[in-house]
Amino acid sequence: MEFKIIFYSEKLIKKDFSKIPKKNLELIFSKLDILSASGLEIWQIKKLNNYDLCDYRLRVWDFRILFNIDSDKNEIVIFRTLHRSKLY
Repeated sequence: MEFKIIFYSEKLIKKDFSKIPKKNLELIFSKLDILSASGLEIWQIKKLNNYDLCDYRLRVWDFRILFNIDSDKNEIVIFRTLHRSKLY
């Protein structure tokens, strides 16, 4: 099942992506493509328990992608993409 990637806030995503080196951005976009194609079957995904903003995080090198999945609409909503030192 193919999921559509949606960004919750274009402004926040642009801000996050501007701080990430180009080499790492390429890795992040390739992981988003894999996430779009396979959903929760990627092994780097973790369900977040006590986090209000979102339900899942995807680990990409030292960066974390925070997202939710809407199975009814086949959408993945990306909230933030941050370095792990800024996230936790």
